[in-house]
Amino acid sequence: MKTTISLLIGLICYCEITNAQPKTFSKVYPFINNSTIFFDAVELNGKLYSCGWMVNNLDRTDRGLLVGTDQIGNQIYNSIKEDGDSINPTLLYKQILLLENTIYCSGYLVTFDSSTLGYKKDAILAKYDTLGNELWYRKNYGFGSRNFSNSTDLMYHNNKILHLGSTVYEAQPSQSSRTQNTVLFWVDTSGNIINFKEFSLSTQHKYEIGSDLEPLADGGFLITGQLTNNGGGGQRNGFIAKFDSAGNTIWFKIYGEQGRLEDLNSVTVLADGNYLACGWRARDEDLTGVNAAWDSWLVKVNPLNGDTIWTKTVNAAYYNAGVRVYELANGNLMVGGEGGNLDSANGDAQIMQLDALGNKLWAKRYGWPYNPVNNAVSAENIYEFKQTSDGGYMFVGDARDFINGSGLQSGWLLKLDSNGCLVAGCGSVGMVEYEVFKTLTFTAYPNPAQNEVSISGELQDGDVLTFFDFTGKLLEQRVINSSELPTFDVSGYANGIYLLQLYRSGYDKVVRKVVVNK
Repeated sequence: MKTTISLLIGLICYCEITNAQPKTFSKVYPFINNSTIFFDAVELNGKLYSCGWMVNNLDRTDRGLLVGTDQIGNQIYNSIKEDGDSINPTLLYKQILLLENTIYCSGYLVTFDSSTLGYKKDAILAKYDTLGNELWYRKNYGFGSRNFSNSTDLMYHNNKILHLGSTVYEAQPSQSSRTQNTVLFWVDTSGNIINFKEFSLSTQHKYEIGSDLEPLADGGFLITGQLTNNGGGGQRNGFIAKFDSAGNTIWFKIYGEQGRLEDLNSVTVLADGNYLACGWRARDEDLTGVNAAWDSWLVKVNPLNGDTIWTKTVNAAYYNAGVRVYELANGNLMVGGEGGNLDSANGDAQIMQLDALGNKLWAKRYGWPYNPVNNAVSAENIYEFKQTSDGGYMFVGDARDFINGSGLQSGWLLKLDSNGCLVAGCGSVGMVEYEVFKTLTFTAYPNPAQNEVSISGELQDGDVLTFFDFTGKLLEQRVINSSELPTFDVSGYANGIYLLQLYRSGYDKVVRKVVVNK
């Protein structure tokens, strides 16, 4: 059964105990009659800038989307990009880059090609100021007869913007001659192409997709991604390739097992100089990933030749897939990605802390809430996980927005503190495994109340009690730090229904309705 998440987790927009505590929030950004997705985000001076995709559910037009938010998740602006030169085009932003107080959004544009009576997909790049004003828009990069398939990473390196993607030969996926290769092109800050390279790194694999760029101190860079074999049958493995500054291959290595579905999403350079890649791999009982039974997968490699130093599969009670890994000052590792149930497509954001050898210390999962009216369960997708300048972390993705009443797909931002907590003090020592759920009970009395509400039940030090009005506005929050039973003064509140939430790390959140009636 999917995690039971309280209605209020998505309404808590700001939980700060001290001024030094990283800002935390969980918010969706709905647009009337539109579904939206956030694929990537960057941070500047505490503000977040998210790029993605908007689909109009009435006329099915597709637009690029850029949304700016403040440090507690309130929307500052949105910029919606349409391509006026084509009829009903699909325009999609996938990656975002912050450079000298300007924002670059990359993606692709799908248009109808009258000469072939088919559809053509081209790379695009747009530049904005931090107020969301478009400065310029570049498209039709072309690449000959090839069909640009994806935009998977964007990086500024050696005074150039590097754009990673892939190309497809033969536009129709059903054609047996279809192949897919990794492409990389360099552009200047005006979007003009400086250089272009297409990689077919392995002759044994038909589909080759680079997913992440990582800069190196010597001017070179790494590309991480996935390879699917020509024979099909669920065989897919991860790869890492090392390049010099001109894009010449230094080494290329494939990682994984024969007959198993695996993927590497990103790579980072560790303090010891070695490389650590992060992704996911299918479990033994589901080698081809048909049932989406997979776990986070780490591969540590030698920087000189790419040889494996160690690999680690990080299991959980539910499936989990690592998007990105960060090394902490103490040598531990923080992995973020998507977790979820084996029996449905509903996912959650999952954050895990591991030791330096990849052994799990704790894991936490967060989702957008279910709709208590019709018991509709939200489905979340995570596309990016990033560390923020205040020591916290953010997840970028989308969720079904039941709280706002639409039930449509909406861009979702989840901002956590350095311990992976949405509510400060949620617990970060020892095993905090949200896959093993326990239920708390507590009572709020008298109910209805006139002046004061008292709490009794299974309470202990560190529990968090939060009092909201019925719109989700935070009124008061208490962290229990003694054996004294807490009370809330409601004498100044208007008559109506209020919500009281009890939170303890590793447990289901519990909500009680409290009626104030004087």
